[in-house]
Amino acid sequence: MSSTIFDLYYIQKQNAFINEKGRNKYDKLYQKVLSSSILAKLEGMSIHGGQAPGAEDFSMVATSNWSVFFKFDQMTTTMGALIALKVWNEKVNIRYGMADDYKLLRIANAIIISNGNTL
Repeated sequence: MSSTIFDLYYIQKQNAFINEKGRNKYDKLYQKVLSSSILAKLEGMSIHGGQAPGAEDFSMVATSNWSVFFKFDQMTTTMGALIALKVWNEKVNIRYGMADDYKLLRIANAIIISNGNTL
């Protein structure tokens, strides 16, 4: 399977986050996003509604439920939202085709801009 532009963009942002915050924090954040009930609800609503969520939806996933586990800053919020987008793409979008590669990239850019260009 070849990498898409979104995949390459995500890897670039992932590496920037790991450089700044460390692999351990990235891995913990990834697991929290992956197991988020908010993300599961967003996936279900997306399937039911037949459309891709927006940047603000993925940012909401990134800021819900985890303040106890993480000291959230803009960079962590941005990475959490990008992880949510990646997981949604893998679980929902690849199967249902709601967003092409360029739309995924636009959503990712909107996430980054809305969180202060921190990655």
